[in-house]
Amino acid sequence: MNNTFQNSPRLAPELNQGLTQGFAQVFKKKLISKLLISKSLISFAIALSLPAPLFAAYVPPSDQVPPRSRGGTAGRRSPCEITKPEITKPTKSTSSSYLGLAALAPVSYLGKTVSNRPTLAWYTDYCAVVPVQLSVYEYNSASNRLNEQPIFSQKLTVQPGISTFSLADQGITLMPGKTYAWQVVVDADSPAKSPWFRIPLQVSNPSAQLQEQLQQSPTLAKKIEIYAQAGFWYDALALTLKSEQPNKAAMISLLQQLATLEQAKEPSHQPLSRRFSYTLGRIVEIEKAPSKVLGMSDKVSDRLSQN
Repeated sequence: MNNTFQNSPRLAPELNQGLTQGFAQVFKKKLISKLLISKSLISFAIALSLPAPLFAAYVPPSDQVPPRSRGGTAGRRSPCEITKPEITKPTKSTSSSYLGLAALAPVSYLGKTVSNRPTLAWYTDYCAVVPVQLSVYEYNSASNRLNEQPIFSQKLTVQPGISTFSLADQGITLMPGKTYAWQVVVDADSPAKSPWFRIPLQVSNPSAQLQEQLQQSPTLAKKIEIYAQAGFWYDALALTLKSEQPNKAAMISLLQQLATLEQAKEPSHQPLSRRFSYTLGRIVEIEKAPSKVLGMSDKVSDRLSQN
């Protein structure tokens, strides 16, 4: 019989107590970590399972996403962490709940629009203002890649939350029947660390039936529904974000449905933090209750809601 442990000297009471407290602290941290992960999973599931209003039923088109027309930063680093020094950096509490730089548009499906001057929308994490570079590229079907030079590029300074940009305000006209990609890159000191995304977009001529349905629609909500059901994501979302008549319920409904559709396309083994559907689900939660940011401490959430 091995008597190694029997013959070992007994630990001093103070050391024994210290080890016990140390194990307790480790166990506590692991338990809290598991609880936070469980909370995120539950919140994610709830956000995607809640019923969405019928007036904004999005039906994605069956068109294939062109190759080399989409991409983004792996891991979704926070713009607050890597941008210029004058930008406020996130606290320890906000870093763990980072939502990232996310396009409010389909990734696994080809987003369409009937407008030759569409409105683009994206979401940035809660921090200070963020400098970004917005660019639009034309897709070359002959080479199956985007043209190297953008047809439009502009530096912007965006506020936290949802940002919109209308190509109509810049006099930029896209051609029906062509596919493009729009890209947003955070303007950081180190380009290699800049969060970014690139999303394909196709301009299509509206059918006579669609035009007739829109002309006969008396309300903005009905027009949103018609565009969404016809697969024209950008037009439906743009109407929900109109500054004169914003329809937040319809916007949340569209984002919630898109999150569900994207989730069905994502690999089951993909980490939660890397899933576009998870990011959309968290944005839905925040937009439903902007004064309570999940994953943040109450103190940080309250401070954000007051700004």
